[in-house]
Amino acid sequence: EALYVGGLTVNSGTTLYLNGLNLYTHVVVGETSYVVQVYPGSGFSFGGGTIVSIPAGTYHVDIQSGSDTNDGSAASPWKTLHHAIAQISGGESGDYVLYVASGTYSVLNGEADEPLRLQQENVTIVGSGATPPVIDGTGAENWSTGLEMTGENLILQDLSVTDFSGEDEEGIRVTEGLNCQIHTCRVYGNNSGIRVSFSSNTLVSDCDIYQNSTHGIDLIWGADNDVIDNRIHDNPMYGVRVESGGESIPEISRNLIYDNDYGILVEAVNENTASPIIQNNVIYQVTTGAMSYGIFTSANNYGDANPEIYHNTIDGGTMSGIKMEVLGSGSSYPVIKYNTITNFEEYGIENSGAFPTVEYNDVWNNAVDNYSGVEVISTTNKSVDPLYVDPAHTDYSLQPGSECINAIPPAQEDPVGIDYPGYLRPRPGETDKDMGAYEYVADETVNYTLPTGTGLATDYRIFSIPLNLGTGADMLAAMVNVLGPYDNTTWRGFLYNGADYDEFNSGPFASHAIMPGMGYWIITTLTDTIPFTGKPAPDGVDYVMELAPGWHIIAPPWSYVTLYLDNFEVTDGIHTYPITSTLNDLTQQFLWDYTGNGAYSGYEMRGEGSLLQNDTGYFINVLSDKAVRLLISTGESNGYDVLFDTASSQVKTVQTDETPPPPPGSPPVADIKANGLDGPVSVAQGQPVTIKVTLDPEVWNGRNADWWVAAHTPFDPPGDWYTYVHPNGWRTGIHTCLQTPLFEVMSPFPVLNMVLPPGSYTFYFAVDGNMDGKPDATWLDAVQVTVE
Repeated sequence: EALYVGGLTVNSGTTLYLNGLNLYTHVVVGETSYVVQVYPGSGFSFGGGTIVSIPAGTYHVDIQSGSDTNDGSAASPWKTLHHAIAQISGGESGDYVLYVASGTYSVLNGEADEPLRLQQENVTIVGSGATPPVIDGTGAENWSTGLEMTGENLILQDLSVTDFSGEDEEGIRVTEGLNCQIHTCRVYGNNSGIRVSFSSNTLVSDCDIYQNSTHGIDLIWGADNDVIDNRIHDNPMYGVRVESGGESIPEISRNLIYDNDYGILVEAVNENTASPIIQNNVIYQVTTGAMSYGIFTSANNYGDANPEIYHNTIDGGTMSGIKMEVLGSGSSYPVIKYNTITNFEEYGIENSGAFPTVEYNDVWNNAVDNYSGVEVISTTNKSVDPLYVDPAHTDYSLQPGSECINAIPPAQEDPVGIDYPGYLRPRPGETDKDMGAYEYVADETVNYTLPTGTGLATDYRIFSIPLNLGTGADMLAAMVNVLGPYDNTTWRGFLYNGADYDEFNSGPFASHAIMPGMGYWIITTLTDTIPFTGKPAPDGVDYVMELAPGWHIIAPPWSYVTLYLDNFEVTDGIHTYPITSTLNDLTQQFLWDYTGNGAYSGYEMRGEGSLLQNDTGYFINVLSDKAVRLLISTGESNGYDVLFDTASSQVKTVQTDETPPPPPGSPPVADIKANGLDGPVSVAQGQPVTIKVTLDPEVWNGRNADWWVAAHTPFDPPGDWYTYVHPNGWRTGIHTCLQTPLFEVMSPFPVLNMVLPPGSYTFYFAVDGNMDGKPDATWLDAVQVTVE
């Protein structure tokens, strides 16, 4: 009988090879081989078996340990992206998440040499693991675009895409997409980086797009596709190109764009309009001769090029900072305001046929002339050295005394409310704005008054200085300047590094970066006030902190903004929750404040509705097994919000873990010895082995904990592990020794005294600060014994 697939008739007797779950089919008819992609939703059947669509849900792919015959679960991941994405493309409607494990996904490692296309809705593809997975075109012939996405609500995050170098091909392509995101990806070494075409409301943000052999990002024939907060560099043609049809108004904002021949290219052709908003970009060259034009606009064949160009810093190319041209019957009415344009080898602003509005710019030190073909009527334009802080090292922020500061009065109704790093325009307490991508941000001084005390452990406090202070050495110097040399009898401080404490007078603290959002322990008998001076955090966007699994001390990052815990959200890139949400399973649903008299060993819980103090730090516990991002909101999105959230349809367990954080000071010291020695110890056959333990709980004294005493033996399972269970003795398997508050065991306590069979043994003594019966063994000591 005949098989009909996509219009192709395959007669009986044809050789049919099915791969995995029958999604890619190789059909051989005579001497001709066809490749047919089969979608399960079509109801295709062959040989009496129907391909069943997979349900929406969460799936996993792992090129190193997976198999395409698996079911795609975390325990049984698929192997290849081709298989995984084909499965999802042909699956049932609903929300999908695909976790991509670390590794290189290439034809050399088992990927099919065929196009990789995602055709579905509501799909998030996110890299997981210690390093971002790499989609690699090395060795491919038919797989020419790294990943093509078509559909609605598609998110691509934390991936690297490289070596798709075919002509007119890209690392990532979005075609006929709606509400899609490409976020925190590296796209490099391709023919071109990213193309967004015939799509609407696509966001490319926080990506690194570089060293592609032609260009970085193309926005072609779409509506309101935005490029925000990316690094786009070393692409030999252009960094960003906009060729939009209709009345599309894409936003190209807050990007670092350097060493591209054209930083931004705007093209309007064939009776279409290109009207992007280009604002707060820093466009420059590092390598001499690497950039010709900062921004180039072109209108041709009845096209209209009408970009709005605000608050960009453009420096140092071989041609012109901004070039406008009109060819044929095109038209162009650019608005060019509030920019700094400096150090080009020809012109600052060059015009051929356009009708620009040029006001409130600083155009300076361009070799041939600052202007060409521009009638500068406004007296608001300047031609002065903007006084960049350090352009040789790409710091284009403004020095005090720059005439670009406060050069734009409120009457201008400047529409740009933040600057390139994310600071508010104008600064709090001011009315005028500054020219260029950077708003001048003066150092601020925060006065911190020591909390005094008598030296008891309950006098510890967690404090915070919401400024960039440099390093720990700089912070300590500010304190020593007021208090005199570090004196741990009157004042001591500690930074929690995620596992232990670094005291303020230690080397690790001296080299640690000190930034807003960090908290520190202090105990003191003093009441002095210490002035700390530094730069505040950007206050026009969410403040973002990367948090690994485990405990962290966080703090409000601004001294003059009132924050409630409701302002704090956490995201894993898939879901975003308020910390206090009962759906939040990424962290504890509260913070911990240390008051010394709290119900939890001096801590108090701060939950929904809590007002957080600007000079106080708080503990947060990340329960996820992967890093998360903490978002401290000022009310304006910075691109981290997901476009859809499956959490509302999921049943979550309310987080009831109320384990308090680790207290300051030294951690417990567990010690185990064999025959009185730390080991390794060798004994002759027939001689007894005595194992004894001691424990100094330090500041953890009285805290609930699991106690563990275990032995790894040379015996076969189940006798390979024994644990000592007090007071009954040794048992096979892993069991807690005790579950009780920590106390001092200074007199060595014997847990074993016997003759052992020949072989190698390892004895462990451990305690952990989470009394849950899980052998996580926070503080551990071990001794090896060989019976010969």
